[in-house]
Amino acid sequence: MRLSILSIALTTVLLSCGPENKHLTTITGHLQHAPNMKVYFEKITTEGDVPVDSAITDANGNFELVNKANELEYYLLRTGNQNVAYLVLRGGETLTITGDAAALERTYDVTGSEETKLLLKLKKYETHLSDSMNRTYAAFRDENPLLKDSIGAVLQRDYDSLIRNFALDLITKNYTSLVSLSATKYLDKQKDFSVFQTLNDSLRHALENNRFVEAFSREVDDMKRLPYGSPAPEINLPSPDGKLISLSSLKGKIVVIDFWASWCGPCRREMPEMVELYKEYKTRGLEIYGVSLDENTDAWKSAIAGDHITWIQVSDLKKWDSKPVMEYGIEEIPQTVLIDRNGKIVAKGLDMNELKIKIQALLNT
Repeated sequence: MRLSILSIALTTVLLSCGPENKHLTTITGHLQHAPNMKVYFEKITTEGDVPVDSAITDANGNFELVNKANELEYYLLRTGNQNVAYLVLRGGETLTITGDAAALERTYDVTGSEETKLLLKLKKYETHLSDSMNRTYAAFRDENPLLKDSIGAVLQRDYDSLIRNFALDLITKNYTSLVSLSATKYLDKQKDFSVFQTLNDSLRHALENNRFVEAFSREVDDMKRLPYGSPAPEINLPSPDGKLISLSSLKGKIVVIDFWASWCGPCRREMPEMVELYKEYKTRGLEIYGVSLDENTDAWKSAIAGDHITWIQVSDLKKWDSKPVMEYGIEEIPQTVLIDRNGKIVAKGLDMNELKIKIQALLNT
């Protein structure tokens, strides 16, 4: 599981209910281009963004909300679906937010929350680096269209190196900060495993029982079980027509093991992107090895046909009791495991954009 401010495993309840919170403090703000505008304060959860509070700005874009955080959590403030400010809050903080409501994510600043300021530092560096790389790529692409793929690969390597070094520096200076969890998405889990271990030990001591830290600890345990660079455990299961297809038979190809099921809503919603990914890279050496957690053959076959899946599909129809599910430590789906040409694990739990970038890099080596 890839941990970031948008994908950390947690469960939650609405903070507006329950015992009285003795730490209630305020969030005040001044936003440009926001007269009489509704501002939403929400908590980030695996079930979506949960409403916590809202306010209407005055004619000058000023507003005030109650900070209902009672433990260290990720929140967001938004003026629209695409205009979002990400916050890391704890009980007892009084903070002030400023920015342009028309471009909140790129312009907001915060005082009164050290964790949020650290998160902003990470996000601003990422944005600046991405913008710079994109401008460079656009200029080279226009001048040398035939070299755009090789130029893109070089710039991607430079980006990966620069953002990794920045993230390493941030983490090593902030081993007890929750924001360091967000920075781990830029690390190499094989090269930087010792950093993951140190961060896990530090956070477990500093933030005992925090749900984000507990989720991170589970990820580190998973990394220990199947570390990057280790051989992918063999899978040899029947296809829908009963033919056994082994994972090892695909050696020499870049392989995405895709754990999914016909009954899994998020899996089905993600499938069109997987279809496009396969169309784009199958002739360049990519194969997808779908492992279904279904238990009903007809439902499995129907989903394959309905979602236009043309890559390898296997299943023992044992749902969560399937041997590969247990060997690979799969606790949620959809879940992907990326395998290199030598059958070794390269990455796990990437989102579709991250998966595409990683596949491009492997195909170019």
